[in-house]
Amino acid sequence: MPLNFWIAVRCGFSYGGRFMAETANLSDEIRDYLLFTGYEVSRGEHGGYIANHPTQFKVGFHEFRGGVLLYSAFIAKPDATEENLSFMRFINGLNSKAAVGRFYYDDGTLVVEGWFGGTYHSAIFGRFFDLWKEDLAANLERQMGVGKEFLE
Repeated sequence: MPLNFWIAVRCGFSYGGRFMAETANLSDEIRDYLLFTGYEVSRGEHGGYIANHPTQFKVGFHEFRGGVLLYSAFIAKPDATEENLSFMRFINGLNSKAAVGRFYYDDGTLVVEGWFGGTYHSAIFGRFFDLWKEDLAANLERQMGVGKEFLE
């Protein structure tokens, strides 16, 4: 169980004394924040939202365990598998530098997730989202010397 607790602390970001949030309201607040910052946001196929931006990574988000889970996905090349030690080291390198995201491999896809919970406040979510974007952009760019052989 210590690993699960560590992941919750590392990937979670909560504000204030309330740990559980009104997730429907939290999703709407996050949608509105992303719209305000230039994203186009639409409903996803399975509920939740998909947000697109002309210069940023695409991000999806949906209600999850009393908060909102943000995620992005990148197509892995066919030889990027769990059996490929170099690919697993690449993912470990991403995780070791991430502030709010966690990276993992799932069925041909490199996924990054981050969980946000608590009471919505634009400055707090804005800081979380800045860290999220940094985890994606700066972290992936830092690791791309190795990663370009693994991602499409």
